[in-house]
Amino acid sequence: MGNDMTKTEKPCAFDWGMHNLRAFAIVCILFEHFANFTGLLEVSRAFLTGSTVFFLFISGYLCQHLATHRPVSAKTYFRRKVTNVICPYLVWSMLTVFAVRITGTIRYGVIAPDEICWKSLPEIFLFGWAQGPYWYIPFVCVLFLVSPWLTRIGNPDLVRVSFVAFALAICIPVRSSSHLDGNLVPFAMQYSCFAWSYLFGFLYSRFKSSIDRQLSGYVGPALLLGILLGLQFLQPEWFLFAYRSFDAPVPYTRSFVLGGSLAQSLQKLCFLVPAVVLANRFSEKRVAVLDWLATHSFTLYFTHHFFVQDFSRMQNWLFIVTAPGPIGRMVFRLLLFAVFVAFNLILAMGLKKAFGRYSRCFIGS
Repeated sequence: MGNDMTKTEKPCAFDWGMHNLRAFAIVCILFEHFANFTGLLEVSRAFLTGSTVFFLFISGYLCQHLATHRPVSAKTYFRRKVTNVICPYLVWSMLTVFAVRITGTIRYGVIAPDEICWKSLPEIFLFGWAQGPYWYIPFVCVLFLVSPWLTRIGNPDLVRVSFVAFALAICIPVRSSSHLDGNLVPFAMQYSCFAWSYLFGFLYSRFKSSIDRQLSGYVGPALLLGILLGLQFLQPEWFLFAYRSFDAPVPYTRSFVLGGSLAQSLQKLCFLVPAVVLANRFSEKRVAVLDWLATHSFTLYFTHHFFVQDFSRMQNWLFIVTAPGPIGRMVFRLLLFAVFVAFNLILAMGLKKAFGRYSRCFIGS
């Protein structure tokens, strides 16, 4: 990248398909966190854990896509990341710390009041410990540092780096999800588990035409394999190489071979195939609901986790009042999730309107 924007820019039409895919990604993440509090924990772990892959894939794709069609200097690129990513992250982290400190409330996945002090503030902001999902920002900022280099390396080198990263991901037996315990090992492990998806986004951008010609033929097998990888987590006794653990408080069965990051990474790669194919079919069409979700996705990411336990309590109250059967409970959960998404979306839209042209800097959208 040079010091100035390239004078001859290639035309770059807005890609509604990739925009809509961002809506799919944020809904997956919202449902993953919502399910963890509403009786769908096992289903969430089987099919939704690691949905960060979708966001990273989109980020990698857009980074390469824009570098190709609208190249800017590295200085401009980093300035935009500071303004559009780091600034809203710091704002929401400070709001979280302030709210917790003032109210003294304890929420799962949100930093506890007794963990907040002047000494801990640098670590809270540096490692994303204000709220559980906030680990993503410090993580992706490191990837942003190498992104200008990634946009310039040759195709053979990018292919090698990407598949080495994917091989590293599937070789890690377990991915720890603890981000608030002060242990840097889980934070460092995220790079081994997720960096491949960011690199695959670069690859897809460079080889999009060739990949799209072949991708639709793999939708069925990829979707089937992704579902099977989820089922082997829910019902590992149906599959080979399962083992039984009696050391845990409640004995459980898990798959030895298809466990941890291997299953999660391979599964999310499989789910990316139909998701991308479907997104491409809407590459020139605006879908209102998807547009709203995609446009406000970053704000939804920042806000949702602080309110998810309130909706969990609401669910418990509804169940007590109505006492529905299993099907009724499932319907209630899905309806409550729709209300949960709508609540956060309305909040995000209101904040965006309130902050106007400064909204990206303060709230991320």
